[in-house]
Amino acid sequence: MKHLCILDENVIAQVKSVDLARQTIALVTLIKTNCHKIVLDATLSSKLHSWLSKRDKELGNIFPTGPTFIRSLLTDTRKQQWVLTQSESKERGFIHHPHDWYLVDLAVSCKNVHFVSTGDSATTANFNRPEFKTMGIDGITVAEAINLARDS
Repeated sequence: MKHLCILDENVIAQVKSVDLARQTIALVTLIKTNCHKIVLDATLSSKLHSWLSKRDKELGNIFPTGPTFIRSLLTDTRKQQWVLTQSESKERGFIHHPHDWYLVDLAVSCKNVHFVSTGDSATTANFNRPEFKTMGIDGITVAEAINLARDS
């Protein structure tokens, strides 16, 4: 089964520890090798690339080929589903952080998608509200996404 994932920028922004780096690399590996895709729009793509540039050295110290490997997913059009969000969705009100509202618009435009973030994300919990579940949208951690991608 193919899964669509929206990677929260924190998946890359918080890659400062060996454990988080391993999880991120494992998830990217599973997405690249299986039939899964990431969902992007111009805003998210820009933020992911920006954070990857900022974390290049830290991630490279943990996994020398890590930054290049993640960048290859962010540039592989076969592993991407681009979405053009046309308007601000009413579901923005369910997310507490205004800087994450564009992610709501992206998820609602796409539907049937997993919002993937780090385990401490309040936004991940917000994406598990019943209003999102009815659209096939849920919030999962990187570890949960790894299990989902591995089992599919």
